[in-house]
Amino acid sequence: LKGIDTGIMDEPMIRAWMQEPTAPSPVSTSRPGRWISAPSWPAPQAAERVLHVSQAGLGADSGPITLACPENAGAAAQTWCMYGTGPDGPLDQNREAGRMAVFDTEPLGEDLEIFGFPMLHARVDSDVPQANLAAVLSLVAPDGKATLVSFGVLNLTHRNGHAAPEPLPVG
Repeated sequence: LKGIDTGIMDEPMIRAWMQEPTAPSPVSTSRPGRWISAPSWPAPQAAERVLHVSQAGLGADSGPITLACPENAGAAAQTWCMYGTGPDGPLDQNREAGRMAVFDTEPLGEDLEIFGFPMLHARVDSDVPQANLAAVLSLVAPDGKATLVSFGVLNLTHRNGHAAPEPLPVG
């Protein structure tokens, strides 16, 4: 197709499926939503929303927070590359209650669509040389069920890159 005008350059640079919220389920038979597009990345109409983690939930920055969670926290998140060996979707995130620190917002007054990559910026002091930082973003429905939106995990010995892991400075 070299040199042939196929019209592809006139199409949007980004196309994505904007999934509508659904109840958490280990098996999904449908994914309701719609196709969206953007001429470039980041999308020109996109706005950044910053939420600070605080003792009171998500909102204003309130200083340091002490966290310590068991190693099995996150077990209700979906499996990466499950290859048909288990559920293909995340379970109700309420199963994590008591295993993770939870930071909520007040109920939102309007829909919030996320098109992109949620990010967590954190300053960490550790009392051990190796630790993991896991963050989960969930949608809590009016019935209380919590649906996984996004998650990330970082082995903090890899905080400066994966080529040369280094222990955390204790303290």
